[in-house]
Amino acid sequence: MATRDIKDATLSLKTAYEKAVIEWNTSHPSFPKPFLTCVYRSSQEQDKLYEQGKTTKGSKVTNAKGGLSDNPHFEN
Repeated sequence: MATRDIKDATLSLKTAYEKAVIEWNTSHPSFPKPFLTCVYRSSQEQDKLYEQGKTTKGSKVTNAKGGLSDNPHFEN
């Protein structure tokens, strides 16, 4: 199931997010704070979103099939 809980994120995402929040809060203290919308999605959920706008109804959501979006060699 998709989640936005930082505890479910990979270590690299946690680290990058924490660094980004510190930089953002330092640079823009009066602006709205950043938040996560999704830190994990199963391959099945990703595949379903990948098909949306291609073979199923709805707007296009993503260019990545399940298991590819975190691949450093993935090109969209």
